[in-house]
Amino acid sequence: MREKPNMNPEQELAATTRDQNIIVSAGAGSGKTFVLSERAVELIEEGIDISQLVILTFTNNSAFDMREKIRKDLINSGTYAHLADQVDSSYIMTFDAFALSIVKRFHYLLDIDKDISITDESIVSAKKREFLRDILDNYYRNATPV
Repeated sequence: MREKPNMNPEQELAATTRDQNIIVSAGAGSGKTFVLSERAVELIEEGIDISQLVILTFTNNSAFDMREKIRKDLINSGTYAHLADQVDSSYIMTFDAFALSIVKRFHYLLDIDKDISITDESIVSAKKREFLRDILDNYYRNATPV
């Protein structure tokens, strides 16, 4: 059986509140990943299937840390160690990755290519410059003399 961690009252409330969604919003280093990971493990221990959880973060590092903490806690629980392998296929990811997974799943309803991906800002900037250059070149070539 895993040992329950010590939490302050706000962390305890976030980890133990049931029958509603929660948002954990706090500054860096305040324990958001810790609280959400603990909440997930407790829900799993209460019988919720890990595939029913959606845990979203802003950074890939936070998502990775959360998956690792949940996996470790499940392994350390003994009883739920067999579920540790399911962590990688769960919805513990960034907001962007989750949105992309939904778009990919329902691409046919959106009438878009199923191989859509998230584009880096530098690629978007380069494409904007390319489009602008093409528009201006076209305008210059087809300009009416004054």
